[in-house]
Amino acid sequence: MVSTKEMREAEGKEIRLYGVNGKIIQDHCCCYYWGEDEGEEPSLQIGKHWEIPQSQIERIEILD
Repeated sequence: MVSTKEMREAEGKEIRLYGVNGKIIQDHCCCYYWGEDEGEEPSLQIGKHWEIPQSQIERIEILD
């Protein structure tokens, strides 16, 4: 699982995201969302269609 620091650094950049399930997504990271409530985990908005929670991200590669 990636750190919140790595997630914040990815915001606004072209990235390749490796999921814990083996899926790879390459797209623009639009936003970093922090967990506002105690039970809510941070996530990344990837492109227009993907919001990936921190626990599902194995690693992030910044491409630009």
